Amino acid sequence: MLTDLAAAGLAVAVVGGSDAVTPALRQRLAHDYPGLRFAGHWTPPRETLSSRADSLALCEQLRAAQADVVLVCLGKPRQERWIAEYGAETGARVLLAFGAVVDFLAGRVSRAPQWVSRRGRGVDGGGSCSSHGGWRGGISSKALPPTSLCAGRGQSP
Repeated sequence: MLTDLAAAGLAVAVVGGSDAVTPALRQRLAHDYPGLRFAGHWTPPRETLSSRADSLALCEQLRAAQADVVLVCLGKPRQERWIAEYGAETGARVLLAFGAVVDFLAGRVSRAPQWVSRRGRGVDGGGSCSSHGGWRGGISSKALPPTSLCAGRGQSP
């Protein structure tokens, strides 16, 4: 999927994870997905996500960064709730709930947890898993096309 987004020249933002992974995330995305525009990495504390005013301020930052796609990596069910409540305010075309994928993309975690691997699932196997066991679509060219996952502006990328 990121390869397709890079080919389309779309901007991708990441919300979640820690500030410590930002440099590695930026470097890995630039290396593995040339042409992908990295709109930024936001790591809001829980208090920000719990506050309507602070969440709207975060949305404004994402809108200003002109992110076409936002990977929301806040854990389940927080990420789904945040997308439902604030997704349209970001101005992004697509928002995806992706659990701990930021750690995989940054190289901080190199494989799925053992219990996931035993079940034949994992980031490289067509899906990633949140820490709570929920399956998420993988970041690969096998993933659903962005047009089937659209939210926000109501336009396909």
